Order: sequence, then structure tokens, then C-alpha cells
Amino acid sequence: MLKMREFRLKMGFSQAYIAKVLGIPPSTYANWEQGTREPNIDNLAKIAIILDCTVDELIDFKKIHDEISEDILEMIQKTKKA
Repeated sequence: MLKMREFRLKMGFSQAYIAKVLGIPPSTYANWEQGTREPNIDNLAKIAIILDCTVDELIDFKKIHDEISEDILEMIQKTKKA
């Protein structure tokens, strides 16, 4: 969730402000932003709305896709052959 910080700073919001809007402790939001914990899908959607971005942008879906797509495709091919 490292993109959370990037989008938050772009909007000029503090961690405390976003936590207040979400109704969560600031430490919870800080943990999400640092990547030590992850928000549930509802909170992730709310964060995207607050930060005026998409969930895909927030989690950097393209990067994740590129990193794992080859492994997944290889597993699928092996399964099909079996």
C-alpha cells in the first residue's frame, strides 16, 4: 500500500485527517500506509474516494499483475497438461 502515501501527500492530507474521516485510530492508518497491515476492501474503497484515485492505482495493480502473471500462467499451463 505504498501508493497510499503518495496519493495522500498529493492531496495535502495528513494521516490523522484520513483516519478521522474513516473513523479509525491514526495508528491503524499509519500501519496500512507502512504496509505492516492491510485495510479491508471497504476501507480501501473509501481511501480511494478520499484520495481521488482508483483502487487499482492505490494498490498499484499493474505492478502486482506484472510480477505474478508469469508465475500464474505457468501454473495454469502445468495444470492443463496434467
